[in-house]
Amino acid sequence: MSNTLGPGQYLGSRKREHGGEGFVAALRRATVPPDLVEEHSHAEAHIVLAIDDSYLTAPSARAARPLPGRRWPAPAGTRW
Repeated sequence: MSNTLGPGQYLGSRKREHGGEGFVAALRRATVPPDLVEEHSHAEAHIVLAIDDSYLTAPSARAARPLPGRRWPAPAGTRW
């Protein structure tokens, strides 16, 4: 599959977002069940700061779950 999410696209809901000068901080909640997440990449690099253990880094049962409070870098073009 060749599914690339563009700027601001996310597999979930947006709660809050603030930005300026090329930087955006957003609070988002994943709302797609893990078994329905297809392989994808992101057009822009981003950093995830997990606030709980519900975030999956990849659409597979073996996907790593960042620990709450840990950063998770996601370079542009990385396949998940």
